[in-house]
Parts: sequence; C-alpha cells; structure tokens
Amino acid sequence: MNSAGLIALDNGCRGAAAGLLLMFAAVRLRDPSATSVTRIGAALAGAGAASAIIEAPGFPSEWYWGSLPLIALSSNGPVAFWLWARAQLRQLTGNSRSIDSTDVGYRVCE
Repeated sequence: MNSAGLIALDNGCRGAAAGLLLMFAAVRLRDPSATSVTRIGAALAGAGAASAIIEAPGFPSEWYWGSLPLIALSSNGPVAFWLWARAQLRQLTGNSRSIDSTDVGYRVCE
C-alpha cells in the first residue's frame, strides 16, 4: 500500500470515528431528562470528534477562520473530561458536597 492509500485509510477511520462520536452526542442530548453527566459526556464526545477532524492529514491549515471553531471545540476535551469525571463521582456518591481523595479511595476499594 502506498502513501496515498494510507492517508485515505486514515481519513476514512477518522471520519467514521467523528461520525460515531457526533451520533453519540446527538443521542445523549436528545434525552429531555438528561443529567449533567450525560450533557458533559456529549460535550466530551463533540470535542473528540472535532479533534479527529482537525488532526486529519491534509486538513487545510490555510482556512484559519473556518477551522477556529473546531480548534476551540477540540481544545475543550481535557476540561470536559475533568468536569465529566467530577459529575460522575458526585452521581456515584450521591452527595452534592465537594469530593476529595478519601471519597474516591473509599468507592474504589468497595
């Protein structure tokens, strides 16, 4: 397989991953009784899809203003992950107070 074939395969896999992540986000946001965990999870999926698109080989870098929303959304991934993890732990522990490392260690050891 030559270089063009590998780039086409890479772009195809990235497109499929981005499509699945966007479909996951749409299904999660469609639920009217969605909790904060599912909403933040949808934002995390959107950040993953944007990251897959923006880092694709051959993505035009000269479209700076056109790709700026994708860059902003893809750089949101780490923040969305930590917010999702915090919301998930709050939902698992069932309390609204701040969660510290002893709560996490207690839940992991159970």
